[in-house]
Amino acid sequence: PIYRRLITHFLGGAAMPESKVAALVRTTNDKLESIAESQPGAVRYSIIDGLQRLYCFGVAVLLVSKGETVVKEGLIGRAAWDYFKPIVESLGEPRKATLDLLAHPIRYELFYNIDLKDLLHYMVTFNTGQRRMSLSVQLEIMQQPLIDELKRGAKMMIHEDLARLPGAPKPKDQFDASELVLAMRAFLSANAYVTAGDEAEKLLEDGLDNFGEIGDAMGVFKRVSVELQPAILKAYAEDPGKRYLLSNSSSFLYGFMAACGFIKDRGNMKMLDGALDKLLALFRGGADDPMRLDEYADVLSEIVSSRGKSTRRLVYDTFLRFFQGVTTELEWRDTFRSMPR
Repeated sequence: PIYRRLITHFLGGAAMPESKVAALVRTTNDKLESIAESQPGAVRYSIIDGLQRLYCFGVAVLLVSKGETVVKEGLIGRAAWDYFKPIVESLGEPRKATLDLLAHPIRYELFYNIDLKDLLHYMVTFNTGQRRMSLSVQLEIMQQPLIDELKRGAKMMIHEDLARLPGAPKPKDQFDASELVLAMRAFLSANAYVTAGDEAEKLLEDGLDNFGEIGDAMGVFKRVSVELQPAILKAYAEDPGKRYLLSNSSSFLYGFMAACGFIKDRGNMKMLDGALDKLLALFRGGADDPMRLDEYADVLSEIVSSRGKSTRRLVYDTFLRFFQGVTTELEWRDTFRSMPR
């Protein structure tokens, strides 16, 4: 109803409310010191606030320029067209009505001499101030360079909330972008108990440069994406609940990455690579359940309180014992028995 009302107001001649737009150097995303001195095509403009009103204005332009054709082309439904039809037809000849609509004044507040880090920081704090932005979206916005590097360098299939259609589920074979940001933190801190709230606060305070050297982490994530995930998909092809465990259970992912981080911190990347090789060898043995996930599921069913926290501890301790040679397999139940109640 709000969108319909706004579109109707635009069609009736209302000016678009002020939008906030940022300007950066197109090729480098660096600060643009002067709008007046910039060369044509050298500036990248990004809408900070105003996407919904721009969307409604765009729909209004389509309605006026295309008329009932919007229904035939599948752009809007018949009921929506019937709602707007009287006012659209009252505007007269489509071309002239479209030009008149496009001539309406639009106010912009333009931000420049601001770099990408500060721009992302502003987007999160501004939007959070007027309406609560989900923590997952905050993490995606503020760690977009990291997410892009995980896609490119680590070859990870990543699903982003920013690109998700309303009501659409996350594909099971893809990793959630915000969860990967937390998994990165779990690895670098060897801490399985990372949270979105704490991470968002750290990013607001420290900006985008607080991860330091992440080359080793990228190497681990690449092995997870290129070697471990395909091995799990193949070994548990007939069981979706187990097949997508790594990409669909944040508690499992954080616990696993924290254990990897512990091995790296107490030794080096060579030791961690050896531990991952040992894990992958379980799949080459030909066992029906190389990670003993049946036992893992049984143990989870016995956890009755603090389930998320206990699951992270279980995964972390089990992989750590396996990586350090305490066990030759993933001994979920034996680990569970040793956990404090």
